Amino acid sequence: MILFLRWVVGLASAIALVGFALVLTVGKGLELTYRSGAGAASLVRDLMTAGVPVLLLAMLVSVFLPQERTFLCVVAVLVAAAMAGCLTILATNPGEGSLYLGFFGLWALYFGMTIWGRG
Repeated sequence: MILFLRWVVGLASAIALVGFALVLTVGKGLELTYRSGAGAASLVRDLMTAGVPVLLLAMLVSVFLPQERTFLCVVAVLVAAAMAGCLTILATNPGEGSLYLGFFGLWALYFGMTIWGRG
């Protein structure tokens, strides 16, 4: 089961990184045209925009280094912070927030099985 989770999390992280890079590259040109004036959630959105690719990369690396418990725990703290950030987004963007929460929850399941599943 843990090998399956490693593959799912690893592939999903890699695909999400590529997709995120494409969205940022293509979306940058459309930013001024379609920018909304949402002020309250913009700080959280900016942090998510900057932090999600870094977090996805860390999650991807953690799949290849499951024996590095310290690194896994650091990524777990970052994932927990990202999940807290997702909770603030749920009110304004429930689809996006739920997608992030589901993906981060999948990694948290992988983390739990990796750390506590070893005996």
